[in-house]
Amino acid sequence: MTYDSRRSYAGPVEESSDGGYLAKAVLVTLFAWALLGKQLLFMLAIVLNVPTRVLTIPSHMATVGLALASVVVVFFATRFRYFPLHWIVLPFSAFWMFYFMRIVIDYQAQGSMFAPPKDATYSVSYIAQKAIGTCLLPSVAVLLNTHWAAWRKTQTVCFTMAVLIAGSFFAIYRENIFSFSGRMNPGDETGDFATISSLQLGYSGLVLLIFFLFMYFSERPKNVWKALLLYSVGAVGMLLIVGSASRGPVVGFVFMAVPFGFSLFFRGEPGKFIKFVVGVATFGAIALIAAQLTGSSVFDRLLSIHHDVVSQSDQSDRLVFYENAWNSFLESPIIGSQSSLGGYAYPHNLILESLMAVGIVGTIPLLVVIGYAFYCSWALLVRYPKLGWLSLAFYAYFCGSLFSGSLFSNAAFWISMAGTISAYQWAAREMDEQEEEEALRS
Repeated sequence: MTYDSRRSYAGPVEESSDGGYLAKAVLVTLFAWALLGKQLLFMLAIVLNVPTRVLTIPSHMATVGLALASVVVVFFATRFRYFPLHWIVLPFSAFWMFYFMRIVIDYQAQGSMFAPPKDATYSVSYIAQKAIGTCLLPSVAVLLNTHWAAWRKTQTVCFTMAVLIAGSFFAIYRENIFSFSGRMNPGDETGDFATISSLQLGYSGLVLLIFFLFMYFSERPKNVWKALLLYSVGAVGMLLIVGSASRGPVVGFVFMAVPFGFSLFFRGEPGKFIKFVVGVATFGAIALIAAQLTGSSVFDRLLSIHHDVVSQSDQSDRLVFYENAWNSFLESPIIGSQSSLGGYAYPHNLILESLMAVGIVGTIPLLVVIGYAFYCSWALLVRYPKLGWLSLAFYAYFCGSLFSGSLFSNAAFWISMAGTISAYQWAAREMDEQEEEEALRS
């Protein structure tokens, strides 16, 4: 099936008394909240000088509540119309079953559920709560709810949240947003606020770039004002990445941009493909100039990766994390050995952490799910491009999971992966129904 730009394979479907409207509304709210909403809440709290700790439990309860509501709506209100009895649920469930078995084993070994062991950062209960409430329940709920008829509203809400998050960073850093000297570290003082992790700053910029690329090349701005708005969003995203001096968002941008560019070519739009290549090259040149003007060390830190790998430098935290995780995996390669790395907490690499925690037996189902998500993401980009921004988000957050975050707290990765799979199921079903209707007419 080739892509036909004259047709819309992601058009709205009719909704009557089958609970479709409710399923759609819950999905939009859950996905946007889990992907960006919680971060926006905490960012606004910092801007307003509200203690963020008081929001932790309510925000987790909201996430769990929305996830459960989505499952209930799909099970009962829609008569299972938007519930896909799909094979991917099996490996997804298998991985999490193995992971929580590891949590139980760690609990029995440590003898304490709530107190972290000596030299460790997190307790077993903290890991379990984060894994269930932040990653498992929301991603399962999105995976099981395939009512993406409100794809436009979902995109608009997430885009608005991304802009507000970036605006919150501006409010926090003010005039210092473009004058970072080297890398900003957690705890550094800027104005009246202690800085948030520069990695969050960088990924905020990356999300803006995702929307800029997608909306500019897939949706074709209809007037000069929309084009100027998108250029502004792209420029701010680039400056946030440069200012953060974090390598992960830069690598994530490349990891996301390459398949997106090739999807334009495979969709039969060579003109857009050439325009995209020229645009990305120009973007890189401008980013390099911005780094020089602001004193950002982002490109110096990128170049240092090769030196750290070749020299096997002990000064590279990531290499230390990876080595420790690999050694832990080798202790028990079949079923894994432990869920965390003592004082290091987690390996900062999704695959290594899985191998360490659940071994080969548990990692194979995870790789099956990730592989299928890549298939779905490419299909969305080529055959259902109106939903392609979900693919770009998945690419970016998956790449980020290889350098930062953990299995039990990387909500953006899990929710974007589940959204990509779920949206593909909906889009494929919609196209099949359209083709059947066309066949009947003919």
